[in-house]
Amino acid sequence: MTKEELIDSHELYFDAAEPRNASLYLCLPSGEDSAVLARQLIASLCAAGLWSAAPAKQVADEQRDAYKAGLELLELTRFVYQGLSLHIARCDHPKFPSDADRWAEWQHAVAAFDAGS
Repeated sequence: MTKEELIDSHELYFDAAEPRNASLYLCLPSGEDSAVLARQLIASLCAAGLWSAAPAKQVADEQRDAYKAGLELLELTRFVYQGLSLHIARCDHPKFPSDADRWAEWQHAVAAFDAGS
């Protein structure tokens, strides 16, 4: 999947309050089931100390072109939970470089969350 396809076809959630989560995204298709799953997964990441207590942010439709132009997609990992496909994305941005150690922690936490289904 390309960066453009990911940004155009998914809701992208991010933690703007935690600098170690810079340019890391939780990506799910649009829909209420996906929104519920996103909230559950974010709560799980919060409980693990991997997401701040601040409300999650989402990339707004009018921001998608800017995200496509400004982000470099480094890694993308796919999971399936409750029949829904989700991705976590590690990107880089000149102002917001991602943290490789935090990325590894996210991968482990989301894999453990997924395994519990």
